[in-house]
Amino acid sequence: MDVVSHSNRQGKVDSQSGKKGMVVSLDVEEYVQAAAVFGFPRIPGDDGPGDLVQPFDDGKTWNVRWQRTGMLGNYYCGKFQLFHLRQGANDTDKTAVDLVMREV
Repeated sequence: MDVVSHSNRQGKVDSQSGKKGMVVSLDVEEYVQAAAVFGFPRIPGDDGPGDLVQPFDDGKTWNVRWQRTGMLGNYYCGKFQLFHLRQGANDTDKTAVDLVMREV
């Protein structure tokens, strides 16, 4: 199974699903794991909904403007096999089904 289709089943933003203006939320658990290794900063407002602003690397990286603060952040959406954003403004915590799907 390829990573892109696996990602979409989890509701993640990737190079094919991301569209300018789409409402997204940060996958906090996945982002924090990468932040610990690579030193990515948390952006004020990333705990709520954000809007996709501009793609880079053929949509594998996106700028997000967080609605609560208006601040911009840059997030991986397939680059280096990392998927930091979820489609929609729903709860950013993983569900039990999502955790099971990551093991498939």
